[in-house]
Amino acid sequence: MTLHERLHDVVVEAPDGPAALALEHRLEHLRPVAISRDNAWVVELDAVDSPAEVEDAVRLWLTDIGSASTLMRVDERLVRVRQPQRRATHADFVG
Repeated sequence: MTLHERLHDVVVEAPDGPAALALEHRLEHLRPVAISRDNAWVVELDAVDSPAEVEDAVRLWLTDIGSASTLMRVDERLVRVRQPQRRATHADFVG
């Protein structure tokens, strides 16, 4: 008998159409679909093996589009995804 990991349904909120399409393109290997409903944009992904992989891609996407955070639904659980924190450099401490 082989154990199979459970697949997840993921929905990511996008601020607008161009941002939704950019995320759709970034995750194209997972076959996402950008959808507009009532002037709100989301990117839906069905049967995702690793929600963490999607979350990592969403963090980079947030940086690209200049947005601080977004909501991502994994199955029935809501997760706030934020841009990666920038690490302080030597220049931040030297005036």
